[in-house]
Amino acid sequence: MARSASFLAAMGGCLGVFCPACIPALAVFLPTIGLGFLASLTASWLLLLVAVGGALLGLHLSALVHRRHAPFFIGLFASLLLIAGRGFFLDRVMIWTASAGLLIAAVWDYRCRRKSTAAVCVPATTVR
Repeated sequence: MARSASFLAAMGGCLGVFCPACIPALAVFLPTIGLGFLASLTASWLLLLVAVGGALLGLHLSALVHRRHAPFFIGLFASLLLIAGRGFFLDRVMIWTASAGLLIAAVWDYRCRRKSTAAVCVPATTVR
């Protein structure tokens, strides 16, 4: 469960990075696979919300495992910044900063996860 949470956080962060380029990518990609009716602003918003929700869910579940909540709060702030920059202000600097924040949170979470499992995987001595 925790391994999939870390993967979910990383994938959501990576999808958040591509958010500024998602409208042209959707306009090209979806019609080529026969889903041209989804190439709209609504589909772009849906993709953004799914990516941000997946990233936050993964960061939260992973924070419950390794007990370090800083990556989750950085991801939460970056997600709010990404939604505000994308939906309300249409500011590219805000969008790219938020995307970088999501990616930093995902990498930090991955490193915390690796450190916490390294301590758990030490073989225990048997007592007879």
